[in-house]
Amino acid sequence: MNLQSAVEVESDFLEKVPAPCVVQYLETGSLVGNRAFWELFGVDPATSPKPTITDLTHPEDVLLTTSYLRDLAAGKIDKTSIVKRYVRSDGTVFRAQLTATPLKGESGEVARLIGVITPLELQVHSQERTTEAFVASVGHELRSPLHSIVGLAELLADTTRLSQADRELALAILDQANSLNRLVDDLIDLSQMYGEQLQLDRAEISPRELVSMVAEMQTGAAAATGAKLKVAVAANTPQRIVTDGLRIQQILTNLVSNAIRYGEGGAIEIAVDQADSDWLRFSVTDNGPGIEPDFLPELFEPFNKGHSRRVGTGLGLAISKRLIKALGGSISVDSVVGSGSSFTILVPMSGEASATTAAVIPVKQESPLNRVGGSYQHRILVVEDGQVNQMLAKAQLAKLGYIGTIAETGEQGLAMIEEARAAGKPFKAVLMDWHLPGIDGLETTSGQRTAERGRPDEPRLPIIGLTANAMHGDREKCIEAGMDEFLAKPVGLSRLGDVLQALICPIRVDNDPPMLDEAVLLTLSKELGTDTAVEGLLRSFLEELPSRLEPIQAAGKHEPVERKDLHRAVHSLKSTCALIGASQVTAACVVLEQALFKFKDSELSPAGRNCFRSTSMLTIRLSAELKARLD
Repeated sequence: MNLQSAVEVESDFLEKVPAPCVVQYLETGSLVGNRAFWELFGVDPATSPKPTITDLTHPEDVLLTTSYLRDLAAGKIDKTSIVKRYVRSDGTVFRAQLTATPLKGESGEVARLIGVITPLELQVHSQERTTEAFVASVGHELRSPLHSIVGLAELLADTTRLSQADRELALAILDQANSLNRLVDDLIDLSQMYGEQLQLDRAEISPRELVSMVAEMQTGAAAATGAKLKVAVAANTPQRIVTDGLRIQQILTNLVSNAIRYGEGGAIEIAVDQADSDWLRFSVTDNGPGIEPDFLPELFEPFNKGHSRRVGTGLGLAISKRLIKALGGSISVDSVVGSGSSFTILVPMSGEASATTAAVIPVKQESPLNRVGGSYQHRILVVEDGQVNQMLAKAQLAKLGYIGTIAETGEQGLAMIEEARAAGKPFKAVLMDWHLPGIDGLETTSGQRTAERGRPDEPRLPIIGLTANAMHGDREKCIEAGMDEFLAKPVGLSRLGDVLQALICPIRVDNDPPMLDEAVLLTLSKELGTDTAVEGLLRSFLEELPSRLEPIQAAGKHEPVERKDLHRAVHSLKSTCALIGASQVTAACVVLEQALFKFKDSELSPAGRNCFRSTSMLTIRLSAELKARLD
């Protein structure tokens, strides 16, 4: 690409940036700025010749500016952020923060510098709105291609036709794409925190279940590096506390992810205990290489990676610190080079603490690719205008055992839904993109719900929103329009499969195997000493089952129910069913606990209610089998 073409491409990109932004080409010294940049200085962009950086800088700050830009161009520093004085075309002087970064050319040498100028006289809230709008725009532009890259690489890596070497290349692409997606997530989180858009949802959670869930979510990544995860729950750990469980999960997930990435395949322990009467303590400890002492003082600052050789943006720990501070807690680290690191977070407790039993829980190492696959052969309508995303959606659905049908516009989607319904072969669900030509995904969904209101006796068609938008309020807009679920791109096989399974066929009910595992009952009989004791335990469970099942059934029927009652009912049912060998109900309860833990709204989504109804069905089958056994 020649210089003129590069200038034209970057000019188009810069115009999408709302903040004053400029690129300086080192070869010519010329500037390419966006409209906001030229307006800030009162300069007509058609002016020839355009002013230079020196022309726009206050004379007393020229030496300072030249020094920083020279170091950037030479590659001595990878970023600079300075406050300096500028001069507008009318002679007025203003102070502003210049944040500049070098950009390399095809040769690998620094070819140009890009800078963002933030005038200090701007109101803080204006800066926050600009930052959030910019991050939202860039996030959307990045997530759209990332969705295709992640999905296609995941499918490619799972095919049996690849050689081992080719499969490793596909997995490398997938790993790098996921890293880029984490960067986008971190940037959006950080922009919301700076803009005071962070929302907390405090509710009653189980610390034991929380750390176990974090470990389960990281088993695939741990297995890929050879790391061994374990969970340690101290005897004094309270059964439940009131806090924002999703935010604690986010912090722990980041810490465990770092331990896996940098721990060199060693042991990683996720622990929880009660530090004192006011604080609950979580810790993540690894036996990796440790962190050099020079990096520790600024470890939790943005863009600090904690090691000169570490990859990534250095945003994760900064976000974790802001999250735990918002919750009223703290985060700290102890690290010894050559021995490993231990990160500790303290969370304030609310209410009385009741102790549980101490436990060290080994975590099963499992590949995430083993979690997908099915044989449903249901037809799914995909409303998507991008050809690559169409191809990806059909391939993902085929991998999951579904048949994908494409509609390129919202109008076409509504027509195809009606044609399929009239032919007696309705679609089982719809994957709906938000941004479509003509009417968008929200309007299309609203149109479908309006049509359904005229047919109250027919079932509701599940609609899943797919969008690269991921800012605060986007999910609420999708649900308000009538969508049943909202998935932010990129969407992998596992996540897509989980949502479709919950909406269409939440928990597969196998009518052949018995509900009780005879081997578990035999072991229980040996432990209790007699079959009579086991029979008494089963009768007691059967008598208590209606009260345990009542909140679960109410949730599945759209009846009001307290979330803490649901938590207790599901956890109690899961524990007892695991004891007596009712593995299908135990597995269903695990799904429910995860849905409840992730759920943040005041009412359950249709997918969540489907899970509760399916669990009720399984439990009723278990009840019938128990009655037949005991009569």
